[in-house]
Amino acid sequence: MKTTIIRYGLYGAALQIVFFIIYWLILRVQITPENYNTQEITGYLEILASLCFVYFGIRYYRDQVNGHIITFGKALGIGLLISLIPAIAFGLLDQLYTKMVDPHFLEKWTNIQVEQLRKSTPPAEFPAKVKALKAEIETYSNPFIGWLVMFLTVFFIGVIVSAVSALILKRKTIKPNA
Repeated sequence: MKTTIIRYGLYGAALQIVFFIIYWLILRVQITPENYNTQEITGYLEILASLCFVYFGIRYYRDQVNGHIITFGKALGIGLLISLIPAIAFGLLDQLYTKMVDPHFLEKWTNIQVEQLRKSTPPAEFPAKVKALKAEIETYSNPFIGWLVMFLTVFFIGVIVSAVSALILKRKTIKPNA
């Protein structure tokens, strides 16, 4: 089981690294107000793509290691453990990006958020909302907190992917050949 978890977790992490290299280092995509929403959607799609290995890892364990049988609980546990590896990697890649590749990322992101608040918030509430946003950014700029937020984001999605995969792949008995 440990080998399966490590293998498929590393596959997911490797895919994230490939996306990181292509998207940020080769294409040199920079955050702007015009492409912010697209980048956010792309980021979630990258997370989901890397977490597809949860499904494949559970299926591999069920079919190749465990005699074509797996309970929901065992499948869920394997999926959650596989999810830990891409979640750790994503948090580290986020810190690498925000601290080394684009150290002004948080400043640019904050400016975009302030502009969105300006458009959507009543003028009387705007200063308080900006103050709260800047306090959040200050907290997030702590490397451990920034890593933890990204880790938890990916891991939460991994919980969902693991549960769905476990439901799809659970099998208590071997189906007879027809």
